[in-house]
Amino acid sequence: MPNKKRTALDGLTVFLAGLLMLFLVGGGGAGWYVYSVYHEAFPDGVRPKAAREQTRQQVVPTKPPGLVERDAEEAQARAEWGQLGDYFGGTLNPLFGFVSVLALLITLIVQSKELRLSTRELENSSKALRGQNKAIEHQSFEQTFFAWLNNYHELLQSIAGAGPIVGELHGRAALYGWWGPGNSSALAFNWVREQFAEHERSTAYSEWIASLRHHTENEKTKAALEMLNESITPAILRKWEAVYLKHEYQLDSLFRNLYRLILWIHSQHESKLTPAQKWLYVGIVRGQLSWIEQVYLFYNGLTERGGKFRKLVNTYALFDNLTFENDPVLEYVRHNPPGGVAYMRSAFDSVAARRALGLPDTAEETMALAAGEGRQDTERD
Repeated sequence: MPNKKRTALDGLTVFLAGLLMLFLVGGGGAGWYVYSVYHEAFPDGVRPKAAREQTRQQVVPTKPPGLVERDAEEAQARAEWGQLGDYFGGTLNPLFGFVSVLALLITLIVQSKELRLSTRELENSSKALRGQNKAIEHQSFEQTFFAWLNNYHELLQSIAGAGPIVGELHGRAALYGWWGPGNSSALAFNWVREQFAEHERSTAYSEWIASLRHHTENEKTKAALEMLNESITPAILRKWEAVYLKHEYQLDSLFRNLYRLILWIHSQHESKLTPAQKWLYVGIVRGQLSWIEQVYLFYNGLTERGGKFRKLVNTYALFDNLTFENDPVLEYVRHNPPGGVAYMRSAFDSVAARRALGLPDTAEETMALAAGEGRQDTERD
């Protein structure tokens, strides 16, 4: 519709301009014709009144009768031409007034068109500026994101402590060394055996071991699990808590830094980051977490201290890459969490997490959606 209106307005402008030219050319031609005829009829033109009076005073006494008649005819002709001039004046004055109105209208239309073009140029410049600001803002976000992620890795690498066998360990090796003596499967099994060494509980312990190793479940294992679950998971978490408290001065800043990074991404307004783009950036973080880092985060999320982080874990499937085959105790705690505290299925399943966010099932489609939304934001702005 706007294009049709502009086409009609342009056609009206051309029509009015042509009509104005027609009046100018026609009026000029008519004036020139009248002037030519009048000049042909009166080649001497109209002399000044003083000259005519002098001529009359000099000629009248001796003017022949023929000249008198000629002067009368000439006076009559001049009167008729005067009437013709009045006619043309009365006719052309309204026409020229109309032409003046047309000229004014054409001027207004042209100015309106120029103003519209200027407004469109300003809008395009404003859109380009907004797009540039959007790109700068996104670039600033990415710089902050990668700087923050790099800071997390520096904190991780700065962790140091004595290992159980070798000397000082750093980074992920230190985390694994601290975790092994207190929470490894073999030692945990031995600890459970010590806790339930009584005869009436030894059978329950054996059934529990069988259910973990062979993934079987029957009436005996159900009864054993019901009896053991109330004590085993809290006991394992107490072991984890002992490890954390011993190295809290290094672990607290590591967990807090990672939590703040993911929370910062999650808190971005949708005008800056869409859900697909948030998933993309959290996925970058998740892809750089090692198995031992995920184990620490897993246990920490089951404590009161890690409750807020647990919500983000559920939202973005931070444990999608966490494997349990090497540690049955870890899997046991996953399926038997402490009372009132548990991870959702989406914490371990990216498809479920994406569906909860309204995103496509596959990672490829989500990444394509995130890239497409970024391009649309730039074009729209």
